[in-house]
Amino acid sequence: MEYRMNVHLFGNGPSPAVATFGLRKTAADGEEEFGEEAKKFVCRNFYVDDGLASTPTPQQAISLVTNTQAMLAKSNLRLHKVISNSVEVMEAFPLEHRGKDIRDLDLRQDSLPTQRSLGVYWDLTKDAFTFKVCSPRKSFTRRGVLSVVNAVYDPLGLAVPVLLEGKLLLQQLVSMGRGKNNNATLGWDDPLPDNFGRVAQAELHAFSDASKDAIGACVYLRLVNDSAEVATPLVFGQSKVAPLQTTSILRLELCGAVLATQGVARILKELDETKIETFVTQHGCKWKFNPPHASHFGSVWERQIGTIRRVLDAMLAELGPRQLTHEILSTFIAEVTAIVNARPIAALPSDINDPQPLSPAMLLTMKTRPPGPPPGNFLPPDLYANRRWRRVQYLADQFWLRWRREYLQNLQPRRKWYDARRDLAPGDVVLMNKTARIAVTGLWVELWRPSRAQMAK
Repeated sequence: MEYRMNVHLFGNGPSPAVATFGLRKTAADGEEEFGEEAKKFVCRNFYVDDGLASTPTPQQAISLVTNTQAMLAKSNLRLHKVISNSVEVMEAFPLEHRGKDIRDLDLRQDSLPTQRSLGVYWDLTKDAFTFKVCSPRKSFTRRGVLSVVNAVYDPLGLAVPVLLEGKLLLQQLVSMGRGKNNNATLGWDDPLPDNFGRVAQAELHAFSDASKDAIGACVYLRLVNDSAEVATPLVFGQSKVAPLQTTSILRLELCGAVLATQGVARILKELDETKIETFVTQHGCKWKFNPPHASHFGSVWERQIGTIRRVLDAMLAELGPRQLTHEILSTFIAEVTAIVNARPIAALPSDINDPQPLSPAMLLTMKTRPPGPPPGNFLPPDLYANRRWRRVQYLADQFWLRWRREYLQNLQPRRKWYDARRDLAPGDVVLMNKTARIAVTGLWVELWRPSRAQMAK
């Protein structure tokens, strides 16, 4: 005897996929009759048999649920257990279509209970997500700490500042160190008011930060209505503990930026807001890539590399075929980079009291005085020394001498004695600079010309 089920069992593996397929098939067939919003609600806002959506007005919510109920009824699917933070929406449906927890309540008098939706507790009265935390008695071990930390379900990362303390404690237990107990109070922005009005502008603002202990990122949704009122609710947050290996703060901050970027991409996908996506697309980063083996597309920076390359080629050719290991060459190139980046990007002032121009090294290191070269005189015998750093410093000194002579001095050539011009003659008015601040004006009386000079000096 063979038995077959007429329906898909609740605990069967493919049952959720079959149910989702049936819902989407029903939505696709009923789009023409019941509208695109009902189809979008089923296809994008349903998780198996639970649907969650938000609308600007109660009337739109009532229309959306009514059309969806009628559309699903075509396939013998019953949409019920309607719960909303708006009393007007719940009063629009009969008792058998409302949630079990509110069927026996007076919606105008009684306080609405907390509803659990997809593992998250939803406070209908405050229209806010809450967390139900108990204090279980667990063993004081790593297993017990991990059990308590993971007991809170937080898919949006709203409780990250609190849960991060437990993660840090767990990391310190792993490394056999003593943790710090920091119970600082965290401030949160006010929730979006119910009568905020029509949203005229929506922006996503992401922030990230890192320390030696943890990495964190959060995303805020900045909303502006027609009255220029601004609300900035927190929509996403995420954190990670820093690795046990020694890592620089700059690298950790880059990891935080990656977390923020991933959070923005996730929110954009969930919001499905074309205005935000269009704005981010139009005002995002503009990437420019050079074709392979075509360094001449680099423009300004490639010309700078060319000047350095010519000096290096001439200097290394003069030194001869000497052995340069990878470590020596890498350190030497770093010294060359420091020398080139120390050049000013503007004309030097004539007065030492004037502000000094910026250099690329100042912009890169955020320091007004980059570290100078190590003290000491480095001579040609240092090329054969056992200390490799003396070889590198000698090569760096040679590069500075040649780069200054072959490049820097040519930026402002001396034209005083090389250009053809009218020679001085008796009767010309001359200006003699006797000191730095005193200049004397005189009249040319006698002309003196050296025997071999073509022009008078």
